[in-house]
Amino acid sequence: MKIFVIIVVLLMALAGLYYRGEKSVHIEKDIAASPKEVWKVLIDTEAYADWNTVIKPLSGTVMEGQKLKYEYWNGSGKKSTIKVQVRKISPERLLQQGGGIPMIFSFEHQYQLQAVNEKTRLIIHQEFRGIGVNFWEPRFVQQAIERLALEIKTASEDKVKK
Repeated sequence: MKIFVIIVVLLMALAGLYYRGEKSVHIEKDIAASPKEVWKVLIDTEAYADWNTVIKPLSGTVMEGQKLKYEYWNGSGKKSTIKVQVRKISPERLLQQGGGIPMIFSFEHQYQLQAVNEKTRLIIHQEFRGIGVNFWEPRFVQQAIERLALEIKTASEDKVKK
């Protein structure tokens, strides 16, 4: 009976950690380019090396259902390899990817494009879930997506100028 109680208490603690384990990062950036131009920059992973210091594609194609592998630089000098699956694509509007280990540490990453007057509002939003999120601080990820949004803005606006 004592072991049963211990197991129940541990399971309840893990369930509590899981349901409390949620953090997110978010940024919005207005870009002087059409959603079509920004979309071209976003999905042309072969050109990332020309402008992107945050994500380097290693394998895969940006197509719904496909798996991709990226080298990710978080801004603290550390790099890691991230595997994602493209969950949903709405051309010129939405690119949604996700990955991780369910219940332990998983993420959903979303690029959203909104036409605003003569510009495009780029929204980058990431949600992190799982037990491990309770012991993790997303500050470096926030800094990295801020840098990424600025780089997408610059690359998109430079493309329009050409």
